[in-house]
Amino acid sequence: MNLTIDLGGSDNPLDDLERVSDCFSALDDLLQGCHLQDPERERLAVLIATLTLLQRAALDHLLDARLASSRLHAVA
Repeated sequence: MNLTIDLGGSDNPLDDLERVSDCFSALDDLLQGCHLQDPERERLAVLIATLTLLQRAALDHLLDARLASSRLHAVA
């Protein structure tokens, strides 16, 4: 399975956070009623860890954008 998530392509940092959130929702839908074997559990753990890191990066990007914006307003 290959998964590509395009982050950073928008000027709006909320777009990245929304994309990661959509991935978590899709994963939740996919796993409803599934019985996983050990290899699938390991792959799933890696996917969840990766999505969590992407979510943190998107949040950091959002916070950095807000801090930069508030600094600009303070200077003006």
